[in-house]
Amino acid sequence: MFEIETSLIFWSAISFAILLLLLNKFLLPPLLLMMEERKNRIQKDLQDAAQAKNQAAEKLSASRQKLAEANARAEKIVAESTTAAEQQKEQIIGKAESNAQKIILQSQAKIENDVQKAKLALQMDLAQLVSDASRKVIKKTLTDTDHAKLIAESLAELEHHL
Repeated sequence: MFEIETSLIFWSAISFAILLLLLNKFLLPPLLLMMEERKNRIQKDLQDAAQAKNQAAEKLSASRQKLAEANARAEKIVAESTTAAEQQKEQIIGKAESNAQKIILQSQAKIENDVQKAKLALQMDLAQLVSDASRKVIKKTLTDTDHAKLIAESLAELEHHL
């Protein structure tokens, strides 16, 4: 039933050995070379990926640092602008107060001048009234010297009362 044919096993082993030798000689070296190249390419890709990751981390760090610097500069600019605005506000208020003070002083001087003019006009009118009243009382015309003396006396009396 079951017989072992030694010649078939022998020739099959020889064929298998020849096939192994041929495969080992012609197919295995290019296959091993291709596998080695693939292994090298994968290692290179992994190294490139690690290097790209490191570069990306460095760029991210640099970007974060630049962002922090930009934020610091922005805060500085805002602080300087606020300070400048406060200074400008103080200058404007100072100028306004100065102008208001000038206007007050000018108004006071004008009022004082107007008061002096009014006093002088009042004195002149009073002098005229006194002169007219004196003429009526005396019923004669006074000389210029008498007028001047009477006016001076009336003004002195008026200043004493004011």
